[in-house]
Amino acid sequence: STISSTIGIYLFYLLVLDWYDKNIAYKSLIFLLAFPTTFFFGLIYSEGIFFMLIMIFFYLLNKKSVFFASLTSFFLPFTRLIGIFIFIPFLSWYIFEFKKMTLYDQVDKIAQKLFEKKALLILSPIIGLIMVCLFFYFSTGNIFAQFSAQKQFVSQYSAFLLLNPFLFVGEFFKFPMALQGFTNSIFDRIFFVGFIAVLFFMRRRVSVTLFVFSVIFGILPVLTGSFMSYTRYVSIVFPMYIVLAKMTEEKRYNFLNFPLLFIFTLFQTFFIVMHSLNHWIA
Repeated sequence: STISSTIGIYLFYLLVLDWYDKNIAYKSLIFLLAFPTTFFFGLIYSEGIFFMLIMIFFYLLNKKSVFFASLTSFFLPFTRLIGIFIFIPFLSWYIFEFKKMTLYDQVDKIAQKLFEKKALLILSPIIGLIMVCLFFYFSTGNIFAQFSAQKQFVSQYSAFLLLNPFLFVGEFFKFPMALQGFTNSIFDRIFFVGFIAVLFFMRRRVSVTLFVFSVIFGILPVLTGSFMSYTRYVSIVFPMYIVLAKMTEEKRYNFLNFPLLFIFTLFQTFFIVMHSLNHWIA
């Protein structure tokens, strides 16, 4: 986990440096390291390797290396089931950045680009999920073993819950709430509201692909189950660190620099102490 996250953090810095400048890259890195739950990157969780694969994926996209980016996206569902949804920002990048299309282009022109051979590489994470299912079939006899296993977890995650968005409202106002509970955590809900607020400022400060990535990986965890572990899941949504760095460079929001870093560091210290004392965090 530590080796993976170190590689991921280094690639994150290189990416932001390539997209913007040294100051934004440095500040983005500081916000990432200070975020309350990024200490999970070095623990025995999937965050470290998942973050590394995501950063390799975007680093390769930035280099226009579509094949190797697709190879990386192939392995994302092996790490987390939600990794399959990387094909949506992959598709966004292919249309709007690689093929230089716009939303105002005719649908048939966009569709034409998607029928090119190289566009098939976008399906690599779906193929990855199929391979994971085959692995479970040969090892357990049940091709849907990992989906069945989700029923045993407190979070009860299921992609089918996307079909019933009203469940999200019920989960958000789940009573009685606790400051830090499994599915009724006040902290998880505060982090979610905070993330939605960052999304509001994100659209004009990052590319369409990064915005799409943030919406999917920042919101889907709560739409496919519960708020359990949200404070941990949202930590891999790296564009929000870039947005915070860019915002605090603007004169209008410059005053947020030290308060944000102070609050982030304070909560990370608090969470590390709680985790070390065997209290539930995320």
